[in-house]
Amino acid sequence: MNKAKIKTIICTSSIGLCLLVGTMNYNAYQLHKQLEDKSEQLNQLIDDNKQLKIEFDKLTKESNSDKEKVIKLEKELQIKTDKLDSMMKNISYNPNDISNKSNATHYHLKKAFKGTKMQGLESAFVKAEKDYGVNAIFLAGLVANESGWNDSDRAKDGNNNITGHAVYLSSSRGSTFNSKEECILSTARLLKNDYINPKGEHYNGNDIWGINKMYSINKDKSINWKWSKDINSIANDLKNKSNK
Repeated sequence: MNKAKIKTIICTSSIGLCLLVGTMNYNAYQLHKQLEDKSEQLNQLIDDNKQLKIEFDKLTKESNSDKEKVIKLEKELQIKTDKLDSMMKNISYNPNDISNKSNATHYHLKKAFKGTKMQGLESAFVKAEKDYGVNAIFLAGLVANESGWNDSDRAKDGNNNITGHAVYLSSSRGSTFNSKEECILSTARLLKNDYINPKGEHYNGNDIWGINKMYSINKDKSINWKWSKDINSIANDLKNKSNK
């Protein structure tokens, strides 16, 4: 083979090799560019996903917050509905069993005490019935009878004894209390433990007359039946006023 042909072959091969290398470099560049584009897209997708997650979490919290608000409002509505229902119910008083609850509310007793100096004591009677199971209307009648509707000398002497607690004679000092509410609650506890409890020291039945036998005694040791008669009359009046 002559030198001219060999030279031609070498030139042709070099050109072909250069073209091949060039093509490979171009393809490598294009591939790299595509990879960069894909990488940017992937990073954008990751950022978008993070933002979506943030928005989703925010919406979830807001949704949970809204649910909590709805639940809270429902509870408040139920409480107010129950309170309204209790206010609409008629209260009861049964002299044959003063352990039967009256279900009187502050609203009922406020109506019953209107125009008397027992106004302001409503909550004490409601609490006494709730805590000790003594009918609030009976207890209010007892206080009205013993303290002249919270207006007797004993009611105003600072001892806060408005139930005749430990008062055996008109000259008796009786018990002393820090407040009239405390007196009402202490008397309710005494009635529960000693008077309407079958194992109580003064138990003679749950009726007002059975309680009378040991709660109010005359100087000659006879039973003061006027006590139960007056309380029963007052209690019935209070009940009627409350249910109007």
